[in-house]
Amino acid sequence: MAAATATAKGYGVAAVMADEKRRGMRRLFRSESGSGNGWRRKGKDHADAEQLAPRPAPGVWVAQSPTLIHKRDGWSLRLRFEKRTTIAGKADDRQLAGADLKVGTIDRNAVRVAAAAWEGPRCLGIRTVWPAREKAKREKVLQKVARRQKRSGMPLRPPQPPARAQGAGVHAPKIGAAWEVAAPAALPPTPAGRLGPHSRPAQRPGAGWSPQPGARAAAWEEPDEGGPPMPADRDRPNILVFLTDDHGHWAMRCAGNSELQTPSLDHLAATGVRLANAFTTCPVCSPARASFLTGRLPSQHGIHDWLQWQDEGQRHPGIDGQWNIGQLLQAAGYHTGLVGKWHCGRDHLPRPGFDRWFSYQMNQYPHFGAQRFSDQGRPIEESGYQAGLLTDRAVECIRRRPAGQPFFLYVSYVCTHTPLKDQPERLAAAYRRAAFGDIPDEEPAPCHGFARMPWPHARDTHREELAQYYAAVAFIDAQVGRVLDELDATGVRENTLVVYTADHGHMNGHHGLISKGNATVPQNFLEESIRVPSLLSWPAAVPPGRVLDQLVDHCDLFCTLADAAGAVPAEAAARAIHSPGRSFLPLLRGEPLVWRDAQFCEYGNARMVRSAGKKLIRRYPGPNGHFGDELYDLALDPRERVNRIADPAYAAAVVELGARLDAHFAEYEEPERSGRDIALQPRCNPGEPWRFARR
Repeated sequence: MAAATATAKGYGVAAVMADEKRRGMRRLFRSESGSGNGWRRKGKDHADAEQLAPRPAPGVWVAQSPTLIHKRDGWSLRLRFEKRTTIAGKADDRQLAGADLKVGTIDRNAVRVAAAAWEGPRCLGIRTVWPAREKAKREKVLQKVARRQKRSGMPLRPPQPPARAQGAGVHAPKIGAAWEVAAPAALPPTPAGRLGPHSRPAQRPGAGWSPQPGARAAAWEEPDEGGPPMPADRDRPNILVFLTDDHGHWAMRCAGNSELQTPSLDHLAATGVRLANAFTTCPVCSPARASFLTGRLPSQHGIHDWLQWQDEGQRHPGIDGQWNIGQLLQAAGYHTGLVGKWHCGRDHLPRPGFDRWFSYQMNQYPHFGAQRFSDQGRPIEESGYQAGLLTDRAVECIRRRPAGQPFFLYVSYVCTHTPLKDQPERLAAAYRRAAFGDIPDEEPAPCHGFARMPWPHARDTHREELAQYYAAVAFIDAQVGRVLDELDATGVRENTLVVYTADHGHMNGHHGLISKGNATVPQNFLEESIRVPSLLSWPAAVPPGRVLDQLVDHCDLFCTLADAAGAVPAEAAARAIHSPGRSFLPLLRGEPLVWRDAQFCEYGNARMVRSAGKKLIRRYPGPNGHFGDELYDLALDPRERVNRIADPAYAAAVVELGARLDAHFAEYEEPERSGRDIALQPRCNPGEPWRFARR
């Protein structure tokens, strides 16, 4: 349902809401001027739809002539204000961005909203432009807003100071004008049995988010009166995350590779922190990405393998109905954008939490040539190097961001993913002469099952693939440099937290294999599969040039970004998300922090716990049988070629690590999404490793 109003001088606030169960069919809106005029409903049957009609009144601007339009930044509900007084002497258009709004019949006098298609409460905020001379009136309205919010229990975004410049999709009126429409603070659908009506999360910047064990709560908590205030925008960083595909932790010059040239990544390491022991939660694409986006393990969010671009993958629920990092930051006042790979279900459809959406229309290939993208859900075709085209959009997001508002931009390249071809010739030619001495020359070890994706021992026969992989890393490095240059050019680099990481690792001949966790049957947790590059640079707050050895993963990164943004949910919300992650922001700042000494990982019906010196893998029954457990002594056998699970000398280690593994997943897994019962989970693709026959 929608309503909008303002007095003739421009003092008012409203919100777009949907919560039939809690609010019933009350008056949809009340004018801040006290006139009581607004939109009213017609008809009695609202089970399927609501018809709202404008009701004009003297002295009040009433939104009329609603029109559904499609712009480059998505579907919008255009409202034309009736008055022709203070805005440039003519009626002025304002837009309410509503990617999640299900809109039906549109005509001049009514809007029919399909309320039944909504999932849970949603809120689109309207910001008012306030002249400095009217501060007292602004404070008066804020008090009214607070009283309304307290009565209704629903979130209303408070009016904000005037914008300094024009941003994408935001009309910036002159000082003294009435309305500036903000990006939607869209709240996520309500997962059945988990999240109830939501309000804005409490802000506890810098506190170090570490959700405590306990029952999952039913709702976001409102901040207590007199609690910590929302941090000023100047104190909150912009956040730029590069999460690439199949980039091995070993494939950077700053990580020790002797032949790769990665000046942009090396610059991030030199101006920030390199986390030498960063891990994925799952050594394959979709589950790993879902863990970063939700802060949850695969046995919590329910994606256990890569999602096919059609058939099974399109039918999988993905992470629909679960909080993602975009929603968390958006609710905290960030302008949010995604450019590149989503891969958590139906990339072509814009997802909640992102004001700007530019992903794939069909699939992520090819690296060069005709590209089919989804621009705010609208299919478009372009031609060229895919990574370069994505960088163009990332730069555009930075240039067109709303002024005075921090931004979160998630950029995901796929150059390093197979097929290993079609990289720029100038780069591939340079690496064809490389010795590739940083890649071990190995045969597959029998203890890891059969090699589903072997790498031939004769390296020279695959020199071109290696040259293409190295060229892909170099090309990504160049794209990262372009975006960093834009941050410098716009003067925001100092207070931007830049993160570079990957969804999981990659093997290019390591262990005689190519690919990652699905390169073997049963699935593997080899170091090159589970370790990821991790660089974080924030010049305003993070001391430069350090290497940290703590064991961290994507769930920790989720919590760290929320912590840095002051977007940490209240205790009840943290329990609803129930992330096993923990903010490592104090470590980045050089502050002491006691950290865990083990890392957990899972892939389908297999789970891993890794300490500093040992790695235990537990396997559970699946459609292709029950494979045995494994234990590796990483100190004596760093290449993981001897399974010591049956060695009596390691019996105590097996018991200790097994108990830690069981306790961890008992605390966090959700039984209906657990990988232990993999045969009951929705299929992700036809080639899931737990469905391959034994050999």
